[in-house]
Amino acid sequence: MVGFLMRRPSRKERSEQRRQEWFEQPKQQRLDREHAVAMKSFREMAQANRRATRQRSEPLPRSPNNPAAMDQPTGWRRWWPAGWSQKAGDPRSCRRAADRLRR
Repeated sequence: MVGFLMRRPSRKERSEQRRQEWFEQPKQQRLDREHAVAMKSFREMAQANRRATRQRSEPLPRSPNNPAAMDQPTGWRRWWPAGWSQKAGDPRSCRRAADRLRR
């Protein structure tokens, strides 16, 4: 709206507005509290999903006595300029280890 067409509320209207806000305050606080609780439970759910996904994507233990697990990459991935990396300690993930294996 254009400024000069707007009318400043009278003192009575302002006090009425304040009274309304005062009445609405407990309801607003309750809504805020409910929203905070909902966000907290949503965060916890997301974290649980992340944990479950991480556990599901690495079912096989990486150990020398399980050769099938050694040649399958783990679920953890990161894109580096050199390419995709696996977990640290995997010779494919760090180039120094790969160089050591090649020599």
